Amino acid sequence: MNTKDLLASFTAGGHAREQAFDDDHDLIVLLNSGDAEMRRTCTPIVSKMNSELVKRGTLPHYRFADRFGYYVTLFPELALLFQAQTEDTFIDQSQILGARVVVGSRRFEKAFSETIIRPFIFQRNEPYIRQMIQEVSARHARGEETGQDGVNIKEDRGGLRDIEMIMLMYKASLHVHTPVTARLFGELAGRIPDRRQAFYRLGEISAFLKHLRDIYRLTTSADDTLICADLDRVLSVVAPQGQDGLVHSKRLMEKLRATMSESWEIISGLMAEILPCRTL
Repeated sequence: MNTKDLLASFTAGGHAREQAFDDDHDLIVLLNSGDAEMRRTCTPIVSKMNSELVKRGTLPHYRFADRFGYYVTLFPELALLFQAQTEDTFIDQSQILGARVVVGSRRFEKAFSETIIRPFIFQRNEPYIRQMIQEVSARHARGEETGQDGVNIKEDRGGLRDIEMIMLMYKASLHVHTPVTARLFGELAGRIPDRRQAFYRLGEISAFLKHLRDIYRLTTSADDTLICADLDRVLSVVAPQGQDGLVHSKRLMEKLRATMSESWEIISGLMAEILPCRTL
């Protein structure tokens, strides 16, 4: 059975954003077919791949396996899922929109765009963006900021989660296929000249936050919450004594808070402009 141009593997999450560290490997395996027999043929292939990944110490997580019950997801299944348009559809749409192809042909990518991305995300971008904005607001309302002694560099206001979500909103708004990597900030800056500096600065902030989180994980703890008292180890890497005035943990924490505050100011401005007649 010939599966060329019909079967492809995508990576999602941090791997899709080229930000892999020690996280689980999020995968999406798609088959451009509604043929159950073809899926049965493809499943052992994916199962063997899964075994090889586990041998190398990587824990694969198949994003749609718990929903559909198979390693391999069929195009018609995705279409039915998105046609339902429930209050949490944006979560699955974000997984697809943020995914990056690892194994797959150009012909498959074109078919995927025309069959799934364009009709169910690009052409329905307004409800998707509204759901995303509501989720940002709800998440901020649910969670208090980490506190005086620490910052959650991912979930707190202006953190990595907010940056990822605003980039996905603009991908959907402008029909952009580029994954949420460093390249995307430059592409959006070129698409919206009036906001060029905002996107470039957001790209710089994203790189700074990711760099700081990685060093914290390597030197201190595999956690998204950075504690002020533990930043002395980080300082020796990111800001040696006397460099940039960051000579102790408190100054580094102040810089982190100020950077995330600037990030949220930029993100708030971009959200306010992405949809007309909308109140934040």
